[in-house]
Amino acid sequence: MCNLKPNLIPSPKVFNYSEGKELTIKSIGIIGEIGNIAKNALELFAKEVKVRISNDENADFVVYAQVKNLPNGIFTNIDLKFFEEKYAKEQGYLVKYNGEKIIATAMESQGLAYAILTVLQLVNKNIGNFIIKDAPDFEHRGVEWLIWAETGCWAYDFGDGKDAIIKRMLRKIDMLFKYKINYVYADGFGFSVERFEGYTEIMRSLSDYAKERGIKIATGGYSMGYGMASYMNTFQGKHFLNRKSYPNGEVYDCIGTVTRQNFSPKGRAYGTCLSNEGLFEEKIKELTEYIKKTHVTALYLHNMDADEIYQEFWLVRCEECKKRWPNDSLFAKDGAAGAFAEYYDKLLRSLFSVKDGDYDASKDLLICMVAPGYLYAWSKDDIFDRGIQFWSCVANFMEEKESAGIGFREQFFYHNKNVKRVDYVVEKIKGVKTSLINFNGSDGFYNDQLFNISSVLNYMYLGYDNNFCFNGHAFQEPLAVFNAEYLWNAENSSFYNFTNRPTNYEDFRKLYKEMMESKIRPEEIYGKNGLLDIICQKLYGEDVGLELSKLYKLRGKNGEPPIAYASNVELKTEFNRALLPIRWDNELNEETINLRLENYKECNLVTLKAYEVLKNALENFVIDKDVKEDFTYILECFYMGGQLTDLLAKYMHFYKELNQNFSNGTTPNESIKNALISLRKEVAVFTEYVNSSTAKPLDIFGGIYIRRKNMAEFLEYNTEIMLKSIEQNKRIPQGLKELVKVDWW
Repeated sequence: MCNLKPNLIPSPKVFNYSEGKELTIKSIGIIGEIGNIAKNALELFAKEVKVRISNDENADFVVYAQVKNLPNGIFTNIDLKFFEEKYAKEQGYLVKYNGEKIIATAMESQGLAYAILTVLQLVNKNIGNFIIKDAPDFEHRGVEWLIWAETGCWAYDFGDGKDAIIKRMLRKIDMLFKYKINYVYADGFGFSVERFEGYTEIMRSLSDYAKERGIKIATGGYSMGYGMASYMNTFQGKHFLNRKSYPNGEVYDCIGTVTRQNFSPKGRAYGTCLSNEGLFEEKIKELTEYIKKTHVTALYLHNMDADEIYQEFWLVRCEECKKRWPNDSLFAKDGAAGAFAEYYDKLLRSLFSVKDGDYDASKDLLICMVAPGYLYAWSKDDIFDRGIQFWSCVANFMEEKESAGIGFREQFFYHNKNVKRVDYVVEKIKGVKTSLINFNGSDGFYNDQLFNISSVLNYMYLGYDNNFCFNGHAFQEPLAVFNAEYLWNAENSSFYNFTNRPTNYEDFRKLYKEMMESKIRPEEIYGKNGLLDIICQKLYGEDVGLELSKLYKLRGKNGEPPIAYASNVELKTEFNRALLPIRWDNELNEETINLRLENYKECNLVTLKAYEVLKNALENFVIDKDVKEDFTYILECFYMGGQLTDLLAKYMHFYKELNQNFSNGTTPNESIKNALISLRKEVAVFTEYVNSSTAKPLDIFGGIYIRRKNMAEFLEYNTEIMLKSIEQNKRIPQGLKELVKVDWW
């Protein structure tokens, strides 16, 4: 079946074809100068298909770099008018096959590259005459390579050294290039170039290679405000204070973060002052050094940690800011919007002046500014409107707008009217690009599912220029390709389109949650020869792809996914938790205890299944050498996940039994104590296994080995204090460690 249907990913906007014989291409003719991005697509084509490349117009596949050089009559005026569609000039293309020769053209090198890569997917398919007219729905279509949301942990650091990491990441860039993904969020949170030895070399290699394929490599951090600076040591950069002079002048307060829960602004000393020239110079020094040394081509600039905009944040500005911007209005040019517009103009001028060899930030760097007020779907309607009005004014007052944009979180319908919020964004914000920062599950934020289909809801975001899905890392590569389908063509996939579309906020939010949690599983995606099977076959090979597809279909009774890393939302052990909720000195209620126990048991069962599926694939199928190497590391991750979830389930069993004893005033018996001692021996074996690893991750969070040692220590310590509870006959025993205290500021 797969060979009878073209199965192009992503689905072209217009693809008319007939069935025919197997398409073979032995020669490619290049007419005109095609540019570096298209050259790299051609190189990828030649790597996968043995072809002769020349300037011959009689070749099997002829690529015309310039539309004006096309022979008369190949494409009609209506066909060529397609290049007037949004984003078609830069990324669109035309391809036509008359049964004898394929002809492709585009307006620019990136579009031409996409034409070449589209034809690559058609080689060896049974197909007759066809025409393709294609361009994307979003200018930049992003995925993310970090395990812990946007804040850090390299999923592609397998602990095998700098050269291996670079080689692996470059292969993954080629993979994304093939499926027309052109933005990768690759690191965060902060702009230190001293994360680890070799960091700048890795980032520069990745950025330069990706740029030659039209792909932005993005990293994120603060441009002002530093809420994460004292939080769990996850911030990787400098945090600046408002000082009268630098480096050691008097610290003072200015604007601060306001939330609906607490209208008293906080974090007011943490680099928030917009009138402080010394502060600005310090920040620019850090940022310019970072982009010059790493050559990153996109920045996610988070300002204050304020999800929503409130008047109170501006009213507490310092006296100097009041002199410079005397208006208390959020929207005035001499008020908050004008102040931020001036700040961004200065920031952009400074950043766009950076040059280093072939790197020119004014041409290469895409900047997305988020917060204060990047808003949530559940923000109330008046707060949403206020936030968009604020950013509309900022955009209106800005002078430096090229290659700059404003980012918002996922938005659905208004709560009190059946109108899409994106329509208001498009109506109000003019002159700058708009981006959707799309946490849509499998993201280290909402959950850590290996696969979910929430990208099919991208139709809701049409109107944004850019759409960045914060998932698709090393353990989720089929998800990255799935995202590519619905980031390019949000409404007319040739595989599956969600038709029963909600028309109000509550219904859409419910649907969104169910899709994120992988509870909706259409046959067209999850069934035999469905989209997931097709993606895995494209990524890993025909036979082994079908076997590996089983891995991404696995789920526990309540939707639990296989567990491959210890810092995990599903386990409630994600890295932003300083204190895990299941610690023994935290008295959970019976419902929560039972829920955690069942979840850990289900996670264990499904992880063991994942291990067996992957082990079978590696042992019994022919697999590409690089793919086999990747999955060998991932297999060990599932082995670890199986061990950890088994221990957590056993730990929660004791938690439940002991908690019941103490709640009922019953002294735990000797058999419970002996069983707990046996569990501690199992924990010791796990600890020895974790500590015996020879892997040496460069990522400061541990790469794929993130939090393994932390979890071994957690289990060792908490089973120890359980024993103390038994010995002292106290629910909370004496002699506990002092709890880690975390304060956002």
